[in-house]
Amino acid sequence: MRQINSALDRVAHFRGTYDMHQPVQGRLDPKTLMLIWDTGGSAGLTPFRSDFIDYVECEIDVRDVTKVNKVIGIGTTLHKFMDDAGNDVYLPCVSYHLPTTDVRLFTPQVCHQFHGGHSVVRGDVVTMLVQNKSRPPITITIPIDKDCTNLPVVHNSFVSQKAKRQHASKFRSALNATGI
Repeated sequence: MRQINSALDRVAHFRGTYDMHQPVQGRLDPKTLMLIWDTGGSAGLTPFRSDFIDYVECEIDVRDVTKVNKVIGIGTTLHKFMDDAGNDVYLPCVSYHLPTTDVRLFTPQVCHQFHGGHSVVRGDVVTMLVQNKSRPPITITIPIDKDCTNLPVVHNSFVSQKAKRQHASKFRSALNATGI
């Protein structure tokens, strides 16, 4: 429970920074919603049930500055990144399902717990080194969007249902791996 509250406190903190973006009008589109690389969270966040490859329903009230939000599930989400060689890379993350949010968050700590490696934050980019015993290290560079959010932002991170079916079996459940 403490991890959930900590992650959602970080979301509330990022809301202040993220409020610099233009508000999303109407219904959110899972194919186009950006992914924010969140260094401080203990879990990711998404408004979409369809982002999950495994899922457990829950009900947790979370208060931010202006209102009470409700997390309705937790599970493993799968996100698409592009490595420095131009290849698609699929990475899992423990995420909370918060339908009232208008952003996806990815937490590198979970990724590094799964795969090893580390991340380095510089003035204008984040470099993430992902290691796995069965393949060479992967380097992913994520630009910091200084003009809009001032956060590391990944566009085109959407994973289709077909790709989820293809890649999900390669990953153990993030829920089991993190002890949540």
